Amino acid sequence: KIMKHHTGIPYRKKVVALTADTTIDKDDCGHVYTLGTAGGFAVTLPNAADAGPGWWARFIVKVAPTTAYLVNATAGDGDNMYGSVMNSEGGAGDLTNGTGTDVLTFVANKAQIGDYIEIFTDGTNWYCQIQAEQNDAITLS
Repeated sequence: KIMKHHTGIPYRKKVVALTADTTIDKDDCGHVYTLGTAGGFAVTLPNAADAGPGWWARFIVKVAPTTAYLVNATAGDGDNMYGSVMNSEGGAGDLTNGTGTDVLTFVANKAQIGDYIEIFTDGTNWYCQIQAEQNDAITLS
């Protein structure tokens, strides 16, 4: 059975197309952002404490970048992003090894359409589930 909104319309993901540098607001929880300019750009997350526990978003490559896409923590958050990259080549790629980072990079000329980062916060840290086709297509730094 398809879950429906009270209006009778099936629930849908909130998809937002990004094509330039963007700062995401704490009110933008639950969006799927497509990254759609080969020239790349930067996305800045809200401060984890302002976003609050349970805030999440997904960033997915729509156009393979020739210049990197960056997903950045705020300057106030610093190095509070944790996770590792799983890839279709059969193993783990880059990982934080318990040390936080502040930038997730979809690498130019390596990230492919469909590679993604899903990120959520507990109000203090950002936790990342990352999937890429190639081993070194998404890095944490």
